[in-house]
Amino acid sequence: MLGSNYKTPITISLIGIKGHPIGVKATIFNTRDFQEQGVFFTLDPSNWQKSSAIASFPHKGKKCVDLPMIEDYNLVSILNTYGFKIIQDYLSVDDTISKGTNTLRVKSMGAKFCVDVLENPLSFCNVVKYLRKKTDLLEPFDE
Repeated sequence: MLGSNYKTPITISLIGIKGHPIGVKATIFNTRDFQEQGVFFTLDPSNWQKSSAIASFPHKGKKCVDLPMIEDYNLVSILNTYGFKIIQDYLSVDDTISKGTNTLRVKSMGAKFCVDVLENPLSFCNVVKYLRKKTDLLEPFDE
C-alpha cells in the first residue's frame, strides 16, 4: 500500500482546438482504479481575448509562427502567473466516496461538481482573495 506521506498529483492543463482555448481541465490519478478523474472548466474565449491594439502589435525581428492561444488571448499569461495556483486552491479532493479513491471536484453553492466555468475561480474577487492570502503584493493597498 502507499505510504502515509504519499501525495497524489493534480494536473491542470489549458485545452484548445486549432490554437483557440475551449477550457481548462484538472485531473487527479485514482491509484485504486488506475484512472484519471477530474474537473473541466469551460470558458468563453471572447472574455480572454486581447484588445485589438495589443493583439496586432508587430514583432520586431522575430521569425516565428504566431500561436493564437498565446498571441490573441491573455489566458496563458494569467494562468502561468497565479491562475493555475488559484484553480488548485479552488479544487476539492474528495476521498470519502470509497476508501482509497480520490475524486477531484469543485465546491460551489454547497454542492460538488465536475464541470464549472473558468470565470468562477478566476473572478476578480477570488484573485484578490488569493493574492491577499498567499502573497504580499496587495499590502500597500490595505491601508
